[in-house]
Amino acid sequence: MDHGLEDILPLTPLQEGLLFHADLSGPSTGSGTSEYASDKPGAPGTADGLDVYTMRLVFRLDGDLDTTALRRALDTVLDRHPHLRAAFLQEGLDRPVQVIPRDAEVPWREIDLRSNDPERRRAEEERVLDEERAHRFDPTRPPLLRLTLLRHTERDHTLILTAHHVLLDGWSVPLLGKELFTAYAQHTKAPGAPALPAVRPYRDFLAWLAAQDRQAAEAAWSEALAPLTGPTLLAPVPAGGAVAEPPVQLDLRLSAATTEGLAAFAAAHQLTPAAVHQAAWGITLARLTGRADVAFGTTVSGRPADLDGVESMIGLFINTLPVVVHAPPCLPLADIATTLSTDRTKLLGHEHLGLQHIQQLAGHGELFDTLIVVENFGVDSQGLAEAQAAGGLTVRSVRGEDATHYPVTVVVHPGPETRIALRHRPDLLTADRARALGTAYVRVLEALATTPGDAAGTVDLLSAQDRRRVLEDGEALAIEERDDESIPDRFAAAVALDPDAIAVVDGDVRTRYRELDAASDRIARLLHAHGARPGALVALALDPSTEQIAAILGVLKTGAAYLPLPTDAPADRAARQLATARPVVGLTTSPYRDGLPSADGDPGRPGVGWLALDDLPDPGPDPSETPAPHIPPNAAAYVIHTSGSTGRPKGVVVEHCSVLRLLDATEEDFGFGPDDVWTLFHSYAFDFSVWEIFGALLYGGRLVIVPREVTRAPEEFAALLHRERVTVLNQTPSAFHQLTDVLLSRPEGAELALRTVVFGGEALEPERLGEWWRRYGDEGPELVNMYGITETTVHVTLHPLTPEAAAPGISPIGRPLEDLAVRLLDTALQPVAPGATGELYVAGPGLARGYLGQHALTATRFVADPFGGPGARMYRTGDLARWTDDGELDYLGRSDEQVQIRGFRVEPGEARAALAALDEVADAVVL
Repeated sequence: MDHGLEDILPLTPLQEGLLFHADLSGPSTGSGTSEYASDKPGAPGTADGLDVYTMRLVFRLDGDLDTTALRRALDTVLDRHPHLRAAFLQEGLDRPVQVIPRDAEVPWREIDLRSNDPERRRAEEERVLDEERAHRFDPTRPPLLRLTLLRHTERDHTLILTAHHVLLDGWSVPLLGKELFTAYAQHTKAPGAPALPAVRPYRDFLAWLAAQDRQAAEAAWSEALAPLTGPTLLAPVPAGGAVAEPPVQLDLRLSAATTEGLAAFAAAHQLTPAAVHQAAWGITLARLTGRADVAFGTTVSGRPADLDGVESMIGLFINTLPVVVHAPPCLPLADIATTLSTDRTKLLGHEHLGLQHIQQLAGHGELFDTLIVVENFGVDSQGLAEAQAAGGLTVRSVRGEDATHYPVTVVVHPGPETRIALRHRPDLLTADRARALGTAYVRVLEALATTPGDAAGTVDLLSAQDRRRVLEDGEALAIEERDDESIPDRFAAAVALDPDAIAVVDGDVRTRYRELDAASDRIARLLHAHGARPGALVALALDPSTEQIAAILGVLKTGAAYLPLPTDAPADRAARQLATARPVVGLTTSPYRDGLPSADGDPGRPGVGWLALDDLPDPGPDPSETPAPHIPPNAAAYVIHTSGSTGRPKGVVVEHCSVLRLLDATEEDFGFGPDDVWTLFHSYAFDFSVWEIFGALLYGGRLVIVPREVTRAPEEFAALLHRERVTVLNQTPSAFHQLTDVLLSRPEGAELALRTVVFGGEALEPERLGEWWRRYGDEGPELVNMYGITETTVHVTLHPLTPEAAAPGISPIGRPLEDLAVRLLDTALQPVAPGATGELYVAGPGLARGYLGQHALTATRFVADPFGGPGARMYRTGDLARWTDDGELDYLGRSDEQVQIRGFRVEPGEARAALAALDEVADAVVL
């Protein structure tokens, strides 16, 4: 048996958590006496990462100080509280333990500044304080506390008591200070020195903790956490972690009137100050994250009322627990606060359960990254002064300093004018975002104090400056309009530019612009004879080919709009689309005609209303009969279907002017022209194809048809890019990653003619482009991420990518195109602050006309723009995003269940409906 040990104790749940985070934040530098007692400048080492759970108590003292008595006093305190001598061991153990040696010498450092001038003394004090902050404790080398004494003059001293949070909490720090100076008075033999209070061992608290009903606590917490659908993260740490920077503090103050109003509100609703401030923080988080149910952390004292003498015990008793707040925008502020208080009351008997275990019950990982503390204790300045006075000292000032690993910590200090300290990690939350966050929190508190009956969604969280900024960042810029143009007009101009230029490459067949123009004229005459006119629809069921492109142009030349149907689409889905669209005629090829439902959507009449392009009379109608209708810019150009949540696909009607302004708005960014070679990689039923087809043909460029089987074979596609000298490539990120695996493995990848790669259709993860950047660097093609949806004509935003901007976990989508406006709004249609999550709304000339034959759905998605002029509309995308501090957008995912598969939007509801419609299926679930 090792007689050097006094005791071995288990850890509290919070102690385990603190050790875990301390271990994550960086290496230890030790705290042994031999290295810390050095009087050389900089003796305390610095760690690569800051241990935020190092806490300090700084006393400014006046009087004759006996350092020998002070060191003996500290020994007395450690004799009275053996657990303050603990080392924490876990290597080779199932669970960590705290091992208490019989003796442990407290590291002591004394620095004499008496020979320095006042300015130099102040500078040295700041240097020492910084050293103390940086010097990490090694949990295996006790004790995890130390003292530093600075002698400014004969009677002016600063005493710095530094300890690890794993030993004691904020409540205990002033108790420790009071005991230290009481023992000091006794060791100086001062007359009238007060007696030290009786001590109750810390192990009694650990025994109480072990006796609690764990099963009942688990059940209570499981019920409390049930509403949460995921974590509430305001400033998430990037993937791979990050070295914590020291927190910076933003100081806020409530007016006396607001403080009094909150007190009156609390009294009227029988709420504690903590409940009021927690409710306000929950409402703030709900508004900023767009969630109705949010979570954040708070600390509870952890000192059980049924443990006699617990209020004077020194140690770590507090516990960090989640607070769940239900704060939908429609609920009154007062109702949210009272419900929170009721929910918290149900958990009062279960606050001993550890946070790690509670989070495991929820199943969402780390539940929150913000912490709020409403101080209900303070430094006993009077008690400290009495203890020190007995020893011949006077306390001139005393301040405590601690921190947490959370990116945001809010500390509320009650008083006549409530003070709020908002501490944040500057590497995760910038000063501007912290200021906006503080403003939002204060505004919610002011609303609780003055208008608690108002709905949570009506509180304006933005300052006038921030409101103006976010609206200006998303506002459209003026752009010159080209009046009375259609897509065929632009194509005619491209033909006239160079009739003999190659327009389309389809395998070994190369079609010139004049040939493509003639072929599309022939199809236009045919369609005109079958009723194709402005306002009509023509269905297409064609494989990727020159004929497909000619057919699209032929439809547009009649003034009708084209309805693209994949040739491999299920017949019943095609029938539903046709039944809604009622096209006047359909174009296909012989192999598909008999398998298609009738053009009016009747599956019982296959092939009716369809013309086969490969089975038409030649040369066809007289060229003099080529239709030349006036096509207004607002005529429909195409109807592309997207997935519908009810099982009914949505046909999006897009006009000629929307397509043309897309090209105009991006002209300066890309400089497309006749020397560019594009690929038609995507299905013409996916709106990315609109960008590919007309980006090539309306600028006189070349369009290379990619066979369907080649789109699924990266090796063959890479060879095509090389062979055809493609300059403009459009890809979903998932397809591009497959392609780059091939390109980076072959030397000819470096010889590609690519100058621009445009990403779209899916969320981009820039960190996955690392190998590409290492291969091509700044000399390679420009990579551009674009965000958009079918209802806003392919693209809405644009973000040029750089190697430096490849931050993990971020999907940057940049700024809106110059003729579009982007609004990030909360559920009350109020603009959100930079850094806050909002739903993305788009306004401007890129908006589609609406959904074909679905007027009610059109009205719910294309809504009035409260920030635009009379009659202005905006489209509700269902996508979540946030503004960055420099006015760019980050994409954050969906607000609903919709997913994207290789760029195609898929509603789980449509998949469920399709499965449930099968005779063999009683019910269906899509996960």
